[in-house]
Amino acid sequence: LKKYEQVPDVVQAVRELAPVTNMRVTASREFIAEATFEPVDRIDPVTDNVLGTTVHGTSHLVGTMRARPAASSDEVLLQAHLQGDADTEGRGYNGPVRADVVGQATVDATGEITFGPEGFRVGSTTAHVSATGRPVCMWSTCKSRIANGLVTCVARRRAQKTQDLGDCIASRHAEQRLEQQLDEELRQRVGQLQDSYLSEFRNPLLRHDAFPRVFSADSHTDHARVVMLVANATQTGAVAPAPESGIEAALHAQIHETAFNNMAATMLAGQSISEVELQGFVAQAFGQEAQQAQVSKRDMLEIVFSETRPLSFLFDDSVITVKIRGDRFVRSRTRYPAMNMIVRYQIEQSGASVTAHRIGEPEVVPKDFEVTGRRRLSAREIGARRLIVAMLQRELAESYELGNIALPDQFRGELTVTELIANDGWLDIGAEPTQ
Repeated sequence: LKKYEQVPDVVQAVRELAPVTNMRVTASREFIAEATFEPVDRIDPVTDNVLGTTVHGTSHLVGTMRARPAASSDEVLLQAHLQGDADTEGRGYNGPVRADVVGQATVDATGEITFGPEGFRVGSTTAHVSATGRPVCMWSTCKSRIANGLVTCVARRRAQKTQDLGDCIASRHAEQRLEQQLDEELRQRVGQLQDSYLSEFRNPLLRHDAFPRVFSADSHTDHARVVMLVANATQTGAVAPAPESGIEAALHAQIHETAFNNMAATMLAGQSISEVELQGFVAQAFGQEAQQAQVSKRDMLEIVFSETRPLSFLFDDSVITVKIRGDRFVRSRTRYPAMNMIVRYQIEQSGASVTAHRIGEPEVVPKDFEVTGRRRLSAREIGARRLIVAMLQRELAESYELGNIALPDQFRGELTVTELIANDGWLDIGAEPTQ
């Protein structure tokens, strides 16, 4: 109606009634900590100057780093927390005096990372270091034996008197170095995340005018949450907010069918896809590996999606219904007429295992059945229907057991879907870290 400038009052009324968000993703504090956990075991060169003594050596840090959510009302705020113990060793130089020194330090550093519609960015970093050190061997380079002994004796007494002050100065210097190192490391890692977010999500959607119309993010000490209205200016969202869910999972997603339908309408309208690509897409959606093609390339069908509602989903009564509207089908340069395909999968759960079983055989009917109702098929339509049904039977398995979901490279581990509910237009998904 908007496209053809019809009944603007109705268009406005629909927009006012149904701009309800259609996607919500919540990650628990425990999940974020587990996904970002990383053991730290590294050796870094150290150069410092404490009370006139220049020290060259190394620091061996052993600890852990993980992120946790913090309170923020307008973006996701994560605090990357580095904790550990460091052993240092080196040699100090102060005039003619030389000293081999060892030390220990307790390290506690935090860097802020935020996430919102524009992506990821790094905030401030702070560090607290409590360091102690002592000389294990001290000597001088004086050639005279008397001078050597005298200088060494004075140096030892001075070191004992300034021990506490020296430790305090060394701790502050170590904090400055650690803050800089953590800032550089976070910027490198978050930069990789930002590149992936822009290239794989934000920029492609912006090019297709499909970036979520509403994108809000917030976090608390026990979770982080992103809420979206996946719709462009002419599309609507859910007709009612997401229902209260009994799912308590490390990662919880509630996605309305309009989110899928809107995205498909924007990205797939008029596009073509081979049957192998279709099989790979469906397998990936269920967390499965794509299978090897069962027919030769010349016998494969190519689907050209309809310009309107090319792919639509319906979630109700634990059934996922997928409708594919094809404007035409091509095999070996032979074109077949427009057909609609309908496939239904029943969701079944047994313990922590979730399986989708196909209900009956795929339905394939001419496109105009939606308008004219039932009629006798032409010989050409019967031939097309036979080919399409055979393709769907080949490429869509009778059942899928939901597999593990790999996290992006910057995160640790995999996810296992433990709960899946399809009802009243909503897909309710609960996932836990794979054991």
